[in-house]
Amino acid sequence: MTVKIRVSNTLSIAVLLLIASTSFAQTSSATNRAASRSWPAFWREFSAAIQKKDVAALTKMMPDDFFDGGGGLKAKEWLQFINENEKKGSWRDIQRSVARGTVASKKYSKDFPT
Repeated sequence: MTVKIRVSNTLSIAVLLLIASTSFAQTSSATNRAASRSWPAFWREFSAAIQKKDVAALTKMMPDDFFDGGGGLKAKEWLQFINENEKKGSWRDIQRSVARGTVASKKYSKDFPT
């Protein structure tokens, strides 16, 4: 009976690992190609919103799980912080950074550019 339980538990663990691995699989190459095609339009819209300091447009573009780099602020809170610190150069710094553009990199992923 103990052997049957061990085999049963081992099979259960194997099935759970298989299910978990398929649910966390990398995105398909078709998805990556679609993202690459949509990037230029997004970047133009994003850059324009940054130049105009358009908080409403930026809020719509920001993900629900926005990460501010460790401060714990949500998207709206982070944008409010940027507005409140404008005299210290917050918007200027972001605008300069965005004006430099983007560079595709495979440093963090072999499968798709970041």
